[in-house]
Amino acid sequence: MADAEHVPQSTGRAKPPLPQQTATPATGRQGQDADCMGCRMMGGLFGVGGSLYLASALLQSPAPAGAHRAGIVLASGMMFAFGVARALL
Repeated sequence: MADAEHVPQSTGRAKPPLPQQTATPATGRQGQDADCMGCRMMGGLFGVGGSLYLASALLQSPAPAGAHRAGIVLASGMMFAFGVARALL
């Protein structure tokens, strides 16, 4: 007999459905890349909260000055921007 005749017969079970590749309305991303709303909210809160924590160092006595102050402002601003971007994008 040829190999083509030894094809296994169907077991009668339905195959599981393939995951749908629909875009999420908020981001337009598809499939595995799409995040749930809770993930975006927690990521955004982490970024914004972390930036506020870093900025609280500016309230110390004596206040940081010079490059130290600039570094805190820069790091805090970047973390805030990343948190907002994470929440919205």
